[in-house]
Amino acid sequence: MKKTQLAMIKSYFVLNAAVRKPGIASLPILQGQADATDWLERHLEVRYPEDAEILEISLRGPEAYATDLVRIVDAVANAYSDEVLFKERSRTLSSRDIFARSLESLNKKIADKSEVYLDIAKESDAPDEASDAALRQKALQAELDQLQRVADEMAAKLLRMEIEANAPQRIELIQKAVASPDD
Repeated sequence: MKKTQLAMIKSYFVLNAAVRKPGIASLPILQGQADATDWLERHLEVRYPEDAEILEISLRGPEAYATDLVRIVDAVANAYSDEVLFKERSRTLSSRDIFARSLESLNKKIADKSEVYLDIAKESDAPDEASDAALRQKALQAELDQLQRVADEMAAKLLRMEIEANAPQRIELIQKAVASPDD
């Protein structure tokens, strides 16, 4: 997961989104660059310090551009949040909603079949084991049992999806710009 996040934050679409943010492309440090996204990819440093769960984004550059560096790092962190984290959560919620509708449909099917089962049971008070009603009732009971097992499994999966969708984002970002007189 960490390697994926590192790759995503340095991906073209995240860095390009950062550069497109208002006021970023016009910053003096990016003015002389033929391709600001390419420059950013080459200079941006992204890592998990000491293999922690905290993602560090940093950018080194001349001290004269310290303010620009901070704005760029903030833009990258925001672009990553917008383009990756928010969209991932949206996909998760969408999948969860589709799954919930499927479970709702299955529960409706179980309710309908249960009504049919009860109607058959009412039709024959004490049917002969070999009678048509008894055989239909037995087959319907087996189908209801199977549907209920599937519904129970789906409900458990939906609960897991709810927990994942509502869990707080586990990623913390450290944003820093390091100005150095050498650059």
